[in-house]
Amino acid sequence: MNKHVNLTSSIEEVSRDTGIGKDTLRVWERRYGFPQPRRGKKGERLYPKEQLDRLRSISRLLDQGCRPGSIVSMSPEQLDILAEQLKTVKDHRDNPKVDEMVGALGEGRTQEVLQSLRVMLKQQGPQLFTYDIAAPLLEQIGHAWANGQLSIYMEHLITNHLGNMLNEATNEFSHIEDDLKILLTTLPGERHGMGLLMVELLLRAEGVETINLGVETPVDQLVEACIGLNPQVLALSFSAIHKRASVIAVLRELSDKIPVSVILLAGGEGISKLRSIPERIRVVKKLDTLGIEVRSIRQQLNKT
Repeated sequence: MNKHVNLTSSIEEVSRDTGIGKDTLRVWERRYGFPQPRRGKKGERLYPKEQLDRLRSISRLLDQGCRPGSIVSMSPEQLDILAEQLKTVKDHRDNPKVDEMVGALGEGRTQEVLQSLRVMLKQQGPQLFTYDIAAPLLEQIGHAWANGQLSIYMEHLITNHLGNMLNEATNEFSHIEDDLKILLTTLPGERHGMGLLMVELLLRAEGVETINLGVETPVDQLVEACIGLNPQVLALSFSAIHKRASVIAVLRELSDKIPVSVILLAGGEGISKLRSIPERIRVVKKLDTLGIEVRSIRQQLNKT
């Protein structure tokens, strides 16, 4: 009897250990087929140690921005591989080269930074360059400009140069014809297009066919584009400039108006911490989880 108790945990213990709510655990049982607790004499759920360990792994990945629908059904081995991949990406992002480049820009060594960027893109390839250099550099440049440590013209110069580099790298994948087609844009009021450029490059590197409409596409035109261009996915980028209430409102409008056959994907700082998002919207909380989301979408489409 004691041996049985030591090898299992109640739903309350599992929830307390992993931070995953009891209701969520019950929903996952029905929706994903995991966890699969045993039943005690009174019908209570009892979770074996191996399931608790797996739930701990899932909880850690959720904290890193992964979606339940993408990872709950994974085997322990797959979860370990994914965790290692995300750790590798994080280690790359903690790159002192970005700090050095921001410092060099502050000292006026612009050409040195521009040349370094091209060398690093060539050395690292498009995916690691985007995670490791482009995304953190843009973030740090934005902070430096906001704090008065970098001139506006310098921020514009580097952003424009990076944009050209990302476009050139994306065009190297220009002949992709894939079963998965993703339409990219931002909504009116969102003039920041760098997020779109980084996402498009990463999608092309994943073998996805992309159609980039650029920035500020009205909702009614998005509806027409989804009908006329027939993408499987509509991906939207939201920067931090948007108010939460307006983002939620427009997501609800899109959820109501975009054809149900189209998967809605949203990402960016403006959406990563929102709650009460319409159920139909799939959220990419971090750029380095985009590939996971693409693989999940492919699996979903292959089942239909």
